[in-house]
Amino acid sequence: MIPMSVRELREKAPLPLEVHVSGLCFRRLQGMWSVLLQRLPGDRDFVQGCRDGCGGCLRAYETFQDGVRRIFRAELGLVVSFHGVHEFYEIPWKSGIIPGIRFLCLYEAQVGSALLSGDSGWFMKESVEQMSGDEFIPGMKSKVLDWFDELQLRGCAG
Repeated sequence: MIPMSVRELREKAPLPLEVHVSGLCFRRLQGMWSVLLQRLPGDRDFVQGCRDGCGGCLRAYETFQDGVRRIFRAELGLVVSFHGVHEFYEIPWKSGIIPGIRFLCLYEAQVGSALLSGDSGWFMKESVEQMSGDEFIPGMKSKVLDWFDELQLRGCAG
């Protein structure tokens, strides 16, 4: 028997691969950086009530960046650009692991209304440092603080 090619495996796959995309959006006002953090709804099957950026499922034939742009615009009414920094992550799920990619995004404009819960919003680095790590999805607090430092080191105009 001849082994199937990657293309044949992909085309015969029973379900499409689910991939998540997300972004941490930073903005600079009066020389100070802040990050947009949301409190995830309590009805989520994973990381209920934790703080995160903005993200969701990538659509078929959508680039990673286009997916992030779509989700920020739909959920928060924001236009974002990309800083060129990203990381891969994994979401443990009942049926296995859902792969994801997270981007460092920069605020460009508000073009619609944001669907934010009560304690979601823009936070400066000092506020994030004072929050408990348990408030965030695993590893997110350190990522937010690292990316504050990344922006400061690169001297980004924002």
